Amino acid sequence: MKRNFEQRVYELAWEFLLEKVKPFGITETEIKKYLTPEQKDRPNDLNGIFKRILESAKNTDRKEKVIKNIDNLGKILFRFNPKKTIQHYGMNYKMLIENLDQELDNKVKQNDRGIWTVFAKTILTAAEFLSSFASGKEFYEWVEKIYEEEKSRIALPLILSNAITGLGFALSCDFLKELGYTEFGKPDTHIKYIFRELGLLGDVSIYTKSSLDYHYHQAILRLAKSVKPCHGENITPYAVDKLFWLIGSRYFYKHPKIGKDGRINAWRKEDFIRFVKNKLKIDL
Repeated sequence: MKRNFEQRVYELAWEFLLEKVKPFGITETEIKKYLTPEQKDRPNDLNGIFKRILESAKNTDRKEKVIKNIDNLGKILFRFNPKKTIQHYGMNYKMLIENLDQELDNKVKQNDRGIWTVFAKTILTAAEFLSSFASGKEFYEWVEKIYEEEKSRIALPLILSNAITGLGFALSCDFLKELGYTEFGKPDTHIKYIFRELGLLGDVSIYTKSSLDYHYHQAILRLAKSVKPCHGENITPYAVDKLFWLIGSRYFYKHPKIGKDGRINAWRKEDFIRFVKNKLKIDL
């Protein structure tokens, strides 16, 4: 079967990654373990879902460095109880920031105030949103009713990103995919750079800045659909996301004994771009 462009990029991603991780003793079988979510980690109740939203909301380089361990917030968020949180604070984010400052021993520093202000609003709007559900079971029933229809499932990250301040489309996708909804991928900085440089999105100037994450997500979906006929049903948007994320981030968190806590600095994503372009010139 003739390989189209997306299929060749996917195959070259595997070729590149396997070549780069071989010296570290990471096998193809071990890489595949990254490409499937672990259902055992899915939270069952609203408290766990609330915490998971906050984990995804801080999943950017700047927020990660400032906010750090979400567990530290458990005490002032009533063990991540969204209903008690919203009952106590209402939508008073300034009161929440004061409590954060006290709980974290005045670590809500002035130069990080902007990040903490946005995150306080994230906490309260997430708590407000989840408080509309009676239980974790009801939340998942709502998600799955929308998710089961291919044409409607994109509404999920759109609803979440509009309901929860600071979450955004990409982080909403991250939240959903880590709950096991494998038809979502997170268009993060690594994915966007690789897809843009390889032309997988086409001419990005045609899209508005605010809609780019949506269109990158759709490009992940298209690549997964294109690859699936040749490589099987295991090729989900989640799997595509993780494969390119491993190339871009070089972070093998399931292998903490290699590199620096699983972080390998043996290549850069620019090396992958050059690798693919050189290979495609030969193929063409």
